[in-house]
Amino acid sequence: MIESSFELTAIYDWVLISFLYMIRPGAFILSSPLYQSRSLPLNVRITLAAALGFLLASQNVMPNLSQLNSSQFVFIILVEIAIGLCGGLLLQIWFNIAALAGEYAASSMGLGFSRMIDFTNSGQGATVGQFLSLAFLVIFLSVDGHLLSIAILMETYENYGIGQTFNISAFAESSLNAGSQLFVIAALMALPIVGGIFLVNIALGILTKVAPQMNLFSVGFPATILVGFFLLWAGLPSMANLMREVIWAAESSLESSYKNNPKDVEYE
Repeated sequence: MIESSFELTAIYDWVLISFLYMIRPGAFILSSPLYQSRSLPLNVRITLAAALGFLLASQNVMPNLSQLNSSQFVFIILVEIAIGLCGGLLLQIWFNIAALAGEYAASSMGLGFSRMIDFTNSGQGATVGQFLSLAFLVIFLSVDGHLLSIAILMETYENYGIGQTFNISAFAESSLNAGSQLFVIAALMALPIVGGIFLVNIALGILTKVAPQMNLFSVGFPATILVGFFLLWAGLPSMANLMREVIWAAESSLESSYKNNPKDVEYE
């Protein structure tokens, strides 16, 4: 009877420790741009978090829970949630670059009013922005960015073990840097389209002066859309290269923030 009670206590402690190791990956999965998608079922996300929790519990040193009171246990849970959320939200900022570039391009092409429901993020966005967001997601998966993000998260237990304090200032600095570069990189990504449409508008203005009887709206609106789509098609290779660089910068920013050594990323 005594041995069975010891076994039950050991099983209870192991389940509780596994639950603690599930919180950080679970918070990261719920806040990261890829895993939080509504197209990924909730039971799949829970299963992924549970699998990571059991794997981490078997590989890391198990903390002694017998010396913790309820307030300390709640504090540990909140710290684990904060560590996972900070990483996911930092990736969210970098992922919004493609959508913002699409907004810039759509506004210059005259398609700012053309919006569609984004079932992935439960919102609305410009069609060009959603196209670039899907392209960014495909490139992210092609370079194994989702696996690299999980690997970086699992390495955080070397710096921030269960029950250790978390320095959020590194993530605050990285988030400010990512937010400042968000507009710069999005403008660089949409620059070929915006610049081409600007030249088309100048040409249409000259034609209007030369031939005042020409209907500007019947000619200019289709011309800007056609030229915009052509420039989008022609600029996709360079956009893809820039997206790949952004993905590596995002992973580097995530890793350096978790190592409490944030690095500034600048594009000129």
